[in-house]
Amino acid sequence: MANLVHFTDLVSGENYKMLCRKWTSPDFRQPYSEKVVGLFIRRILDISDWNNSVLEFQTHGGLRVIIRARDIHAFMPYIDYTKHMEEAETRMCEQVNGISMKEEILMKYYNTRASNDD
Repeated sequence: MANLVHFTDLVSGENYKMLCRKWTSPDFRQPYSEKVVGLFIRRILDISDWNNSVLEFQTHGGLRVIIRARDIHAFMPYIDYTKHMEEAETRMCEQVNGISMKEEILMKYYNTRASNDD
């Protein structure tokens, strides 16, 4: 599975999704569960752990999440497309010179289609 990130390679300020495989499973092709953990903040070295794998994340709702990463965990970069879709919709409906981008695209589509029907 591409784009898997080990907990030691997480980048602060990036969003991640955590994959969890079964202890008996050799890889992450069919994870047992997937969870969006949010923005990686830091590795917490002052909490005792045998492999320094205590991780702090912040969810999109602002909650703090602490995870002890183990061999059954892997992380993937996560992009929240709903936020991007809302921004795109706002840009599409924004009026510039009395016309929105959405209206302009529709006019272009229908004009092209009408000329192809001739």
